Amino acid sequence: MTITDIRPKEDVQKLLAETAEPQNSTAEQWRHKKKDGSVFPVTITSWVTQFNGAPAELVLAREIR
Repeated sequence: MTITDIRPKEDVQKLLAETAEPQNSTAEQWRHKKKDGSVFPVTITSWVTQFNGAPAELVLAREIR
């Protein structure tokens, strides 16, 4: 699954706009979608880094309970 597959359709346009350029981010609340289509809140934090000399982004998603 891709990042657009796990986001509700109504959130995808905002997601693509906000992730066009990799950047460090503090905890932001988003929504993810389960296989059954139900939606749940998550906190996303990301860090720009390098992996084997190539640009990379480390992203942590935590379910909000």
